[in-house]
Amino acid sequence: WEYNAYIVSPCVCYCVLFVMSPRSWRVFEMLTWWALFMIVLHRFVTLVISKKNTTGYKVDDLAIKLWGVVPATVLAAFGFWGVRCNMLGDNKVMTSYWIILFLFLLGLTLHRLSIEILSERLSSSMDLRDHTYEETFNKLLYSWFNTNPVHVLKSCYCPEALGEQMEATIAPVPFEFGKEYLQLHSDWRFLDVLYESEANAPDTRLKDMADASPQKAEPGA
Repeated sequence: WEYNAYIVSPCVCYCVLFVMSPRSWRVFEMLTWWALFMIVLHRFVTLVISKKNTTGYKVDDLAIKLWGVVPATVLAAFGFWGVRCNMLGDNKVMTSYWIILFLFLLGLTLHRLSIEILSERLSSSMDLRDHTYEETFNKLLYSWFNTNPVHVLKSCYCPEALGEQMEATIAPVPFEFGKEYLQLHSDWRFLDVLYESEANAPDTRLKDMADASPQKAEPGA
């Protein structure tokens, strides 16, 4: 829902490039401060408060494509002053100003092509193989169990209620992005898979933490 500001605000500022003024740089100075403020705000405030993307991939894809208007505006300004300086046409002939529209469309086309090229490279580098639940869990460190508050509370205060699957489903620590290291202490299956894997050499620091950490309490103790 903030994509309109990220696209409209730079475009409005770049329209200053079509005007000759000794104070045009002040607009870009304010744009720089605004961009820095938004980076800090989203990194340390918005990301902490809201960690879920509510817009959907279609809105994200549309915003990425519309961002091409911003660099295209800069190219259009380049063509405008090229005509005014008689380098890309005659400024006394109105048809010379069609170069502005041509460069604007050229900027949109180049932006779209760059997106397509990057998308193809990212798609080719993605792992499309099917993985088991255990492999996926050991890689992501989160599952239905440690993201369910009720199940986490049950694991902490009433583990015997989990039944025979207690060892496989117990999750005494809730998962939170940025605090994945807490799962290394709560889910010992991660360490077991890490040590048994031939592709990943065992990390001595993790092993030291595992050896130094207290053993799990018996259910009902």
